Amino acid sequence: MKIAKKFIILPLLLISLALALTGCANQAAENQNENVKKPVNIQDIAFQDEVTTELTASGTIIPKQYAVIRSLTNGTVESVMPLGAQVAKGQSLFRVRDDNIENNYFNSLQNSRQTNILADESVNQTQLALNSAQARGQLAQKNLDIAKQQTDQAYVNAADSAIIAYGSAYNTLNQFFNFISVGSVGNLEYKYRDITTPDLEIREQANLQFITATKDFLKLTKQTDLENLDEDLTKMNLVIAQTKILVDTTSVLLQNALGNVASLTSDQTLITTYQTQINGQASAILASQNGLRHTITANDLAIAAANNNLELANIELANSQIAFNNSQTSAEVQKTLSQSQLDNAAYSFNNLSLPSPFSGTIISTLVEPGQQVSPGQDIVELGNLSIVEIEVSVDPDFAKQIKEGDRVKINGQNDGIIYQKQPTGDIQSGKVGIKINADNQDNQLAAGEIAQVTFSLTYQASDLIIVPISSVTIESNETYVFVVEDGRAVKRPVTLGQIFGSKVSVSFGLQPGDQMIIRNGVFVSEGEAVEIK
Repeated sequence: MKIAKKFIILPLLLISLALALTGCANQAAENQNENVKKPVNIQDIAFQDEVTTELTASGTIIPKQYAVIRSLTNGTVESVMPLGAQVAKGQSLFRVRDDNIENNYFNSLQNSRQTNILADESVNQTQLALNSAQARGQLAQKNLDIAKQQTDQAYVNAADSAIIAYGSAYNTLNQFFNFISVGSVGNLEYKYRDITTPDLEIREQANLQFITATKDFLKLTKQTDLENLDEDLTKMNLVIAQTKILVDTTSVLLQNALGNVASLTSDQTLITTYQTQINGQASAILASQNGLRHTITANDLAIAAANNNLELANIELANSQIAFNNSQTSAEVQKTLSQSQLDNAAYSFNNLSLPSPFSGTIISTLVEPGQQVSPGQDIVELGNLSIVEIEVSVDPDFAKQIKEGDRVKINGQNDGIIYQKQPTGDIQSGKVGIKINADNQDNQLAAGEIAQVTFSLTYQASDLIIVPISSVTIESNETYVFVVEDGRAVKRPVTLGQIFGSKVSVSFGLQPGDQMIIRNGVFVSEGEAVEIK
């Protein structure tokens, strides 16, 4: 019984000792954990009115200027710019050969030149004919002007002669009527009205003729002018005719006079003289009238002939002008047709070698020399790598803070500028397309690679508490952060608000003055001792 009791007591002692040793070990471990604190970064929670964050999106780098140059004609490739070659705007990118196209072009070129020469020669000939017609027209006009001057002068000369003849006739008649009248001519008293004669009828006729002739004479104007010349000459001719009858009758009366005939001898002599003078004046007046009328007729004929010549010259000029215009029109039509043929041939000929639409780099060559190509076949890819373009898509909420002209970072080091922002989101994805231009003179950005574009977003608000999304733990049943309280990490449930890129607002759970732990790869647990860096 004593031995059994000893065996029982010994295990109990061993167990008690083990428990004592274990308790000491646990106490030592707890003391050691309290002395080791996990270093953490914190964010001092405070209200803020502005949020600046970054948004990163990816997109493919492409040249800003890019083109696939295709063949526009059939042919055999003679040469093509090598891969990576730098080309200037307008520089030939490739050369295709086709004998039919080349022959057609050179034949059309020769035909166009010959057509232009012949058409111009035809126009020149009609131009010379037109110039000659114009010269003849000018000569005909000049001849007409000369004819008018000559006829005007001829009429003036004839009129001057007629005016002189009229004045001479008037003076002769005036002398005669003064001689044959008693006292003033206006008295109408015939000088021989009472002469003794056996033929009283002749004396009566002479007296009546005197009154008639005198009245007609008194109606005459002493001088005439160009305006009334023809009418005055006609009147003068009538008065002279009346006067001739009077002078002839008076001569017969004096020859049959009785009584003292010797006293009438001198009168008979004067009457005979006046007969001669009046007959001469009658001839002069008649000659003046005939000369004036002849001059007018001759002038009319000369003017008519000159006008006819001018009309014929004008008709010839009009015909020459029509011929010239037709020649010009025909020449233009011929030139246009030949030029159209040449343009068509030149289009195909020029398409054998296409110029670079802009300065850039040959990105790829798609054909080899000697290869047959057809219209529309790709020849080379050309891009201007000095300026590249990247298109990315962002959520509409972020797009609201992005505007054209904003600067961005590409791959963290290259600068870019937003040059285009789609006004609305894509129908399928809902995202907004953003296009960025970037200078690539140093060729750091390679076409076809994926680039990371970083946007700097700034939001304006009031009394916001903003924390990094990476420091928030979101689980199925709760959302929380860790804050520092009395040197330990304490879980703090939070309610999140709006997301700002890599940051988020906290609408409930944090207050200004709180110290929130930043989870930069450091994991803490509830109640864990921490040390603020």
